Amino acid sequence: MSRNCISNEYNDDWSSEAQQMMLNYLTAPRDQQPHTCGWVVGVEPCNEVLFPKQFAAHLKAHGVRGSDDTKMSCCWVGCDADQMNKESVLRHIFEVHLELRIECPDCGQTFTRKTSLNNHRRREHS
Repeated sequence: MSRNCISNEYNDDWSSEAQQMMLNYLTAPRDQQPHTCGWVVGVEPCNEVLFPKQFAAHLKAHGVRGSDDTKMSCCWVGCDADQMNKESVLRHIFEVHLELRIECPDCGQTFTRKTSLNNHRRREHS
């Protein structure tokens, strides 16, 4: 039995507002785009679509809580990182799984942490 998963039909009935919203998402910097949560709940990934600023509260719902030095494993799909402190989990997800980067406005070099960008700018552009 053959399955044809490709259709010649698609929904082209987008309102101009919906088209503009989609273009805004696609052209926005990655830290302003929605991302899919890959935290494994049971045996399946969460798959909720969130903006980066929503991830901290969302991960609390997945049980990422406790004191900052509580040891935790990253439960993102396919992640084999060593255990880390709870305070590092969100940063790990942003850097490794969402691949969020901050660009230097002076030279375009990218960094995973704001402090690294600030240090770079002090050293290279002051």
